[in-house]
Amino acid sequence: MAKAAKSKAGGFDEEKWKAEEDARTLAAAHAITKDPERLKRAQEAAKDLKEDMREHADHAKDSADAMDALASKMYPTMRGT
Repeated sequence: MAKAAKSKAGGFDEEKWKAEEDARTLAAAHAITKDPERLKRAQEAAKDLKEDMREHADHAKDSADAMDALASKMYPTMRGT
């Protein structure tokens, strides 16, 4: 398996940082799955976050459509870009 290039800017090892963050995430996930109440709250929060993201996505699409319509009136050659 090829080893990914490390990003070391000013001594910062991004690959190591990501691996450490993933380890913390896995530890938290393990703790959550062991606690039924905590898991239930996390699942409810995930459902709420999903709905929020969908609302934001719908709004972003509406805004993009409006910008596309505006751009096509101002610059007809920009339609569909």
